[in-house]
Amino acid sequence: MTIPTATWNDVNTNNKIDTDELDLAGWELKASQVYENLAGMHKELQTKGRIVYFTTF
Repeated sequence: MTIPTATWNDVNTNNKIDTDELDLAGWELKASQVYENLAGMHKELQTKGRIVYFTTF
C-alpha cells in the first residue's frame, strides 16, 4: 500500500500543476501516522487475513 504525501495549491487558478505550487511533504506526517498505526496492528491484521506480509523501511 502506498499513501501519496504531496499536496497542490493552484495559486494562480490556471488548473495546471506548476512546480512552485507543490508541497511534496504536505501529507507526510499524516501518512507516517497511518503507517505507524498499521505497523502496530500488523499481528491482528495477519490473524484476520487482511495482510499476509508486512514490512517497514
